Amino acid sequence: MTHLRLFGSAGLIVAGRVAGSLLTLYYTLLLVTVAPADEIGRAFTALSLGFVLSVAASLNVEAGSIRFLPLYLGQGRPGAAAGFVRLCRRITLAACLVLVPVAVALAALRGVETLGPYLLGLAAAPFMAHARINSRHANALGLVLRGALPRLLLRPALLSAVLTGCAATGTTLSANAVMGVFLAAAILTALLQRALIRSAMHFDGAAPDQGEARDWLGLGLLLGPMLLLNEYGRDIVILSGSLVLPPAEVARLGIALSLVGTLGFALTAVDMVVSPRLSRAVLHAGPAAAARLLTASGAIKLAGLLAGAPLGYLLLPPLLRLMGGGYGDLGGLYLALLPIPFAMALCGPGALVLNILGHRWALFWASLGGALLLVAAVAAGGLAWGLTGAVTGAVTGTTAYHLALLLLSLRRAGTDPTLLSTVTLRAARAATPRPAG
Repeated sequence: MTHLRLFGSAGLIVAGRVAGSLLTLYYTLLLVTVAPADEIGRAFTALSLGFVLSVAASLNVEAGSIRFLPLYLGQGRPGAAAGFVRLCRRITLAACLVLVPVAVALAALRGVETLGPYLLGLAAAPFMAHARINSRHANALGLVLRGALPRLLLRPALLSAVLTGCAATGTTLSANAVMGVFLAAAILTALLQRALIRSAMHFDGAAPDQGEARDWLGLGLLLGPMLLLNEYGRDIVILSGSLVLPPAEVARLGIALSLVGTLGFALTAVDMVVSPRLSRAVLHAGPAAAARLLTASGAIKLAGLLAGAPLGYLLLPPLLRLMGGGYGDLGGLYLALLPIPFAMALCGPGALVLNILGHRWALFWASLGGALLLVAAVAAGGLAWGLTGAVTGAVTGTTAYHLALLLLSLRRAGTDPTLLSTVTLRAARAATPRPAG
C-alpha cells in the first residue's frame, strides 16, 4: 500500500509539472494577444530576473532538505531539523528585507515607467525562493502534494486566468501589469504552501539547533549552479539575450524557448519518475540494474522527442495565426532550438548520476562553467548576429554543458548515463580479462 501511495504521489507530481508547463505555454501565447512585443520582451526579462534572483535569495540552502530533515528526525534530533528550517526562512527573510526596499528605492529615484517590471521581479524573488523552500521541505517530510502542487500550478493558473480575461475583453496590458500579477501569484503560492505544511513544521516544539549551519550552507552553494542551469536555464538565456537584443527580439526568443521548453519539461518529468529507482540501483542493486534503467529511460526520452518535436512543428501554423503578424520567424527559431532537448535526451541524466554518487565538486565546476559559457555564448552571439546568434549561443552553451556532464559521468563515476548504458557495460565486462583458473 505504501508503494502504491508513493507511486500515486509521483504520478500526480509529474502530471502537475506537465499541467504547469502547458499552462505556462498557454499564458505565454496569450501574452502575444494582449501586449505589444516590446512589453512582452520586458516582461520576459523581468520574469527571468525574478527566477534567477530567487536562487540567490535562498542561497539554495533548501537543497539539503531531502538529506538533512529525514536524517535528523530519524536520529531523534528534532532541534536540528527545526534549526535547518529556521535558517532557510531567515535567509529568505533577509533577502526580502534587502531586495524589496531596494526595489522601492529604485522606483522612487528612477520611476516605475522604465524600471517597473524589473523592480517587481526583484521584489518577487524572495517569495519564489520561499515557495521553492516550502516545496523541498514538504518533499523531505513526505508531504509531496501539499508542497509541490501549489508551486507547480497556482502561479501559471493565475496568470492564465488573468490573461484569458484580458484577451476576452480586449484589454491591453503593460509589462508592469503582467509583473504585478506575477508578484501576487508568487506571494499567494508561498502563503498557501506555508498554511498547508504548517502542522509538520513544529518538530514537537524543540528548540532550534543551528550547530551544523556551515554544512547546510556549503551543500546549498555547491549545488546552486546546477539548480540554475537545470531549472532556470531558459531564464539565463533570456537575461543574457536581453543584454544585447531589443525587447521585441527578446519576446521572440522567449516564446520560442517556451515552445521548445515543453519538450524539455517532458524529459525532466521522466527523470523525476526514474530518479528514486536509479538512486537505489546505483547505490544498492549494482551496475547492471542501473544500466538497464538508464537505457530504458533514454529510449523513452528519445522516442518521445521523435514524436513530440514534429508534432510541435505541425502545431505552429495555427499558433502563428493566433498570435498575428510579427512572429512569422518562430518556426525557424523552434527548429534552431531543437538541439537543446535532443542534447538532454542523448547525453542522459549525467548530473543525477554524479549527484547520487557524491561527485558534487565535479558537478559544481561543470555547472558553474556551463552557466558562464551559456551567458557568454548567448550575449556574444546576440551582439554579433542578433537573434540568430543568441539562439546559436544558447544551443552551443547548453549542448556543451550536457556533453561535459556525460564525460564526467563516464570518467569520474564510471557510469554511462545514455541509452547505450547497457551496451557500454557489456562491452566493458567483455573487455575485462577473466582471472585464470
